[in-house]
Amino acid sequence: MLFLNVDDVAVWTELECIIFPSSQRRGGCAIKKMPRSHKSGADGVVSSAGLGRRAELTTPSATNRNGSIVFDVADTPPLRGGECAARKTLSKKLKLTASFHKMQGKRHKSLLFCAFLWSSLCFLWLVPLLLGTAAAPHRIVSVAPAITEILFALGVGDQIVGVTTYCNYPEAAKAKPKIGGYTTPSIEAILALRPDQVMMMEKRPDVAERLRQAGIDVTQVQPESLAGLYDAIRVISEKAGVPDRGRSLIQSIEMQLREVSPKPAGVKPRLLFIVGRTPGTVSDLIAVGKGSYLNEIIEIAGADNIFGAVNLPYPKVGVEEVIRRNPDVIIDMGHNEMVTESQKQAVKQLWKKYPFLRAVQRDAVFPISAEYFVQPGPRVVQAVRDIRKMIGK
Repeated sequence: MLFLNVDDVAVWTELECIIFPSSQRRGGCAIKKMPRSHKSGADGVVSSAGLGRRAELTTPSATNRNGSIVFDVADTPPLRGGECAARKTLSKKLKLTASFHKMQGKRHKSLLFCAFLWSSLCFLWLVPLLLGTAAAPHRIVSVAPAITEILFALGVGDQIVGVTTYCNYPEAAKAKPKIGGYTTPSIEAILALRPDQVMMMEKRPDVAERLRQAGIDVTQVQPESLAGLYDAIRVISEKAGVPDRGRSLIQSIEMQLREVSPKPAGVKPRLLFIVGRTPGTVSDLIAVGKGSYLNEIIEIAGADNIFGAVNLPYPKVGVEEVIRRNPDVIIDMGHNEMVTESQKQAVKQLWKKYPFLRAVQRDAVFPISAEYFVQPGPRVVQAVRDIRKMIGK
């Protein structure tokens, strides 16, 4: 049996509604608190006929689309002092939208609240995933030594599955599978490693496009200055899912550079920095000029670049111009064959052909081959320290 509350619900049939007071109920089923008046409504005809009548509701026989329950109504004897209003209408099915619906409404509200709470919790849980943490790659191919060094400095070296043949720092990078040269990477070798992220410089857009067409996410950076280095660290750390480490690395580099930068005092030593020349000769020289990463490093170290006013990052210069500008210090990393001590001595002998240069007279010619001078990366501080040592600061 179902106990119905007329205050909360509408009760109707297609013909007449049979409603009775709760004090006159039988079998545990009654409709109580009869409203004072009932009028016809859009849902059907509600009548005051049969106020002295009671009916017994059987088990539900059907459920309408709107959730109303349809009961069969059985005829019963009239109440004491009541008026028999039982007619053929009692054989009809009485549709009752009862306080049961009110309880359902409360239940719906509770369910909606729980759903809202659950969705909110799910959203909060998904926020870091949407920001990229969960999307962090697990198989990275690095197509540049500087990128490889940054990835290791960020602590995600274990995610690297491929590097170039020039990626030799840190030591762990040497053991990684090789995908070709810095400017000549093998697309087939990269695809064979099944990466979900390839990080490379902007100098090979054709390679980047082919990798994207293969469905691989490609990130391109071009750190050609200190600002560019910081931007590259930010981008790489975000793509690797460790943006906090990226910010910490940048702050660490900036702090160390401030510590090693000399205070202005006296005349700056004049420096020639060679990054290219014909092996075995002092010809076809390529020096460091204005707007280059190395020029920034030279200035931070406290030296005066003799070609720092030339409006090219790496201008070609003749030995005659070098003689005219007469540097106090020469740093020569013109080619890669300057690893052993004998190779370095051979380079010094080349410059001794010009004994009138102050750098030669002072024995201040320094053959170097450390790649961190020309690869903007986390070891920029080491590059500044080395230059300061060579210029006598």
